[in-house]
Amino acid sequence: MGSQLIADPWGWDTVVSQGTTALNNLITGGNIARVRNDSSLTYNFSAAGFSLGAQIAEATDTINNFNKKPFNFSVGYAAGPVMVALGYEKTGQTGVDTAKWMTINGSFNLGVVKLGGLYGTGNTAAGNDHKSMLVTAVAPMGQGEFRASYGSLKDETANVTPAKGFAVGYHYAMSKRTTLYADFIRNTGTLAGTESTGYDFGIKHNF
Repeated sequence: MGSQLIADPWGWDTVVSQGTTALNNLITGGNIARVRNDSSLTYNFSAAGFSLGAQIAEATDTINNFNKKPFNFSVGYAAGPVMVALGYEKTGQTGVDTAKWMTINGSFNLGVVKLGGLYGTGNTAAGNDHKSMLVTAVAPMGQGEFRASYGSLKDETANVTPAKGFAVGYHYAMSKRTTLYADFIRNTGTLAGTESTGYDFGIKHNF
């Protein structure tokens, strides 16, 4: 969902967030939400600071094989330095329960730094209750920006914490389309069974 994507300073990219087991992807998506749906119909609308997005997808096709059609929606409002958004998703997977995930997030831009936060709650198809929280900071530095986040995802039914940790990074804009970046993460969650540390550095160019 778009509201999850904008809550993550990395936008589900780089070592911090790219992939379903990456730290901020797990936290913002609750290890429930999907990154994308195939064979989907999407609607987006925005006016006077308000935004609305909705999507529905086929339950089965050459890639999907769900019990029901997945759908999601988000609503948001942005005015001046303030932004708030709410998102809700049903993944189409059912079992003991229907897998669903809801988030509320917001940010406030102080000029020298933009502070943000996200809270998520939902359950898996197996009926496990998941809750997450994320706090973020993005500060302009020269031609780039410094990014930082700290958060966790907890499976309250199993009493385990699949993801918990922090991330920092600096992304330098060489031009409007080219960016140099370096990131570092520390995840003490238990999804993979062990604590993990990661870093990356590279260059991105948008064509």
